[in-house]
Amino acid sequence: MIHQLSIFLENRPGQLLVPCPLLGDAGIDILDLSLADTERFGILRHIVEDWQRARGQSATLLARVEDPAAAAVRLAQHGVRLVAAEELLASARR
Repeated sequence: MIHQLSIFLENRPGQLLVPCPLLGDAGIDILDLSLADTERFGILRHIVEDWQRARGQSATLLARVEDPAAAAVRLAQHGVRLVAAEELLASARR
């Protein structure tokens, strides 16, 4: 099980220039990152090597930070197809 950190940010220019360097300067590698936005706010979701330390660093941002557990599957370019990965995840929930 991995943890995905979600940071809620205002939707305005330059907002990624705060959390990403904060983690990088602390030596925390970002393995995956996604951003969803609306007119007023955005949600920066990322998976990192050391999620507990990353959560502590992110808490200094004065932003709402969540860390729900998540599942991840590494898909090779050959072999495992997305459908097979979805079937594997579905069977694990039963």
